[in-house]
Amino acid sequence: MSSGPGEFSRFAIRGASERADYENSLLQSVTTAMLVLFVLSIPLVGLCYLLLKPFERRIREENFRTMKMLLMIPADVVDSVPAIREYLDTGKQEHAQQKLRDAYEESVARNESILNASIDAIVGVNANGIIETCNPATARMFHYGSPDELIGQNVKILMPPTIAAHHDHYMNMYLAKGDSGTIGRERELQGARKDGTVFPIRLVLSVSHINNKTIFAAFIRDISDQKEQEKLFRREKEKTDKLLKNLRPRSIAQQLREDGVDGAHRRLVAEGYKEVTVLFADIVGFTDVAGSITPVELVFMLNSLFSAWDDLTEKHGLEKIKTIGDCYMAAAGLPERCVDHARRVLEFGIDMIRVLQEHNADYGRLLNVRIGINVGPVVAGVLGKKKITYDLWGDAVNIASRMESSGVPGRIQVSHAAYEALKGEYIFEERGRLDIKGKGQMLAYLFKSRKIEHSQSGHVIRHTALTPSFGVRPDRRTSVSHEGSGEPGDDDTVGQFLNEQESAAVKAQASLGPGS
Repeated sequence: MSSGPGEFSRFAIRGASERADYENSLLQSVTTAMLVLFVLSIPLVGLCYLLLKPFERRIREENFRTMKMLLMIPADVVDSVPAIREYLDTGKQEHAQQKLRDAYEESVARNESILNASIDAIVGVNANGIIETCNPATARMFHYGSPDELIGQNVKILMPPTIAAHHDHYMNMYLAKGDSGTIGRERELQGARKDGTVFPIRLVLSVSHINNKTIFAAFIRDISDQKEQEKLFRREKEKTDKLLKNLRPRSIAQQLREDGVDGAHRRLVAEGYKEVTVLFADIVGFTDVAGSITPVELVFMLNSLFSAWDDLTEKHGLEKIKTIGDCYMAAAGLPERCVDHARRVLEFGIDMIRVLQEHNADYGRLLNVRIGINVGPVVAGVLGKKKITYDLWGDAVNIASRMESSGVPGRIQVSHAAYEALKGEYIFEERGRLDIKGKGQMLAYLFKSRKIEHSQSGHVIRHTALTPSFGVRPDRRTSVSHEGSGEPGDDDTVGQFLNEQESAAVKAQASLGPGS
């Protein structure tokens, strides 16, 4: 039976299809077989490694023993056998390279451990200002989550804007000219945290050049706590200096600060003065007042009055020496010498009485004060080691004290030496010779007024008379000023008023008794 063309075509197509299926099946089988072999080869390779590892170790050990043995051969024999010499050289090189690799890995691990443990920030920056590495302390100091937040950033993010603005200029200047004087030098600058807050830092820079690459290393320490401690220290030092100055003169305080208050090698703090003016002031009526008020009120009242007198010492340039109960002692002409020490002290005494009058008006008291002044030589200084105070010694001090104790309430009594120093500018009333305890008969004078000063036109500039303050309100003080009148004022009236007030004061003192 013959087949036509159509039947032949169908057979041809079927044959091609079967051949394609066969080839695909063969390719799939080969692929599967290769995959199976690959999967099976992994444990085989591992197994081979585990089996060969002991042999590799034994070979290395044998090579090492062989090297040691060959090193025992005399050098002339080794040189005569090229094979032995080549074997030894190769082994040495391999051993040396392995030692270098081990040392490098150990160094890297050790340095990384040190950097991670450091409390200071350490930042590595390239020539473009980009952070290439930093330790965990850097992230903590600048309030970042981890070093990864900083790596790849410009180092200017760690600086406040005022410093960051100049960073590129200094970087370029260093790269162009070399060391600018900042490398290796410790500097105090400011850093900026992630939130923008600025804090003080201490910075040291180093630089290294590796394979033509410049790397800057910045070592940064946060000194916020140190600065705060320094601020507290300065504040406390200022308080101490102020307290020390209040306890004794500035020059004496400086010497004590340098030598130490109770140091074994402290210099004697004492100096003689040829002429100074000493003042003593004692409150009259204090005993009666002390018995009529509470101790707290008494101390408050004394503190108010003495503080006002302390302010006057600053005004007139006196040195307060001390207070003893209700007695106040001051001097001028020491430790800094001056030529007008007597005038300063007298003006201070005048103001003391004025302030006491105002104090009486404020507190409703009838306090008064006796003031004594003397001029003469003294020794001033600090003695001992405990509770040290600046004090004066000498006969001039004793006479000033006697001038006060024998004086008149509300008046300023001066010795003959003080009178000689002051009579050119002030008017005094001679009391005659008084019986001074421990000194015998001495001349004493009571201050009466300043001398009248005239301007060029003949007008009176000032004429102040001092009156007793015992029982006298502030509005009864006598301070006469005649501006533009051309008249000196009614001296008879002023003198009569002074005499009346002095008589009243003397009677009041007599009624109080000698211990007042």
